[in-house]
Amino acid sequence: MNPLKIIWTFVVFLTIVSVRQAESDTFHDSSLLEGLRQRRLFELAETHCQNRLARSDLSGPHRSRLVIELIRTCAEHPLHAFPDQRRLIWQQAETAIDEHEKQYADDPKLLLIRVQFALGKLALGEVARVEAEWAVDSNQNLREARTQLRISIQNLERLRSDVEIEIRRDRSVSGGLSKYELMSLARNIQFQLARALRQQALTYAEGSPDRINSLTQVVQQLRPLVELPNSNPLTSHCTLDLITAHRLLGEY
Repeated sequence: MNPLKIIWTFVVFLTIVSVRQAESDTFHDSSLLEGLRQRRLFELAETHCQNRLARSDLSGPHRSRLVIELIRTCAEHPLHAFPDQRRLIWQQAETAIDEHEKQYADDPKLLLIRVQFALGKLALGEVARVEAEWAVDSNQNLREARTQLRISIQNLERLRSDVEIEIRRDRSVSGGLSKYELMSLARNIQFQLARALRQQALTYAEGSPDRINSLTQVVQQLRPLVELPNSNPLTSHCTLDLITAHRLLGEY
């Protein structure tokens, strides 16, 4: 499984748990949108999300799920679009999360929406970094990649801090996440933070202080995660990523 999709799947699962008790047509929306994305019919998926979100009769969990689905679609769409179209596509996600935060500031799933948004930034930064390897003007792509990755890293660090605060509160919020779910989410965020830092490292020259600094942070983030039980789906991915970080640091 693509490591980026591990937490996407996890985020979707956490939203389904509460929605299952409230609205069955949410599953229809999710299946439809997943099918459209698989067929790369991203514009249809985005239009469907926008039309549904314009309705006033949606339940809170259903609306949260649609915002997450829209952000995910807007993160995957640019990977198959021309570079000059990407900013406009992603702007839909930025608008959706801004409007949702303003109108539904007390949404217990807002944390998951913010996680999805940070993952979208990570995906955009990763594709810019890869494209820089064969672009005519690689410096421009690298600058774009660093900008996207820096925002993603900042968002993930802030999210991890917010999740840790919720864990320490140890209180149950109606429709929110349990302590166990929050702890699992915190580990997933830490894993994705390490991935973002590794992508950032690869935008710098081999052996440069910036590259070494980013890779050192990758190692620091992953070391606690490789101690997770082997049954945890994160463990093998964290172990491979840790090996990769050591190799990039020349620590064979």
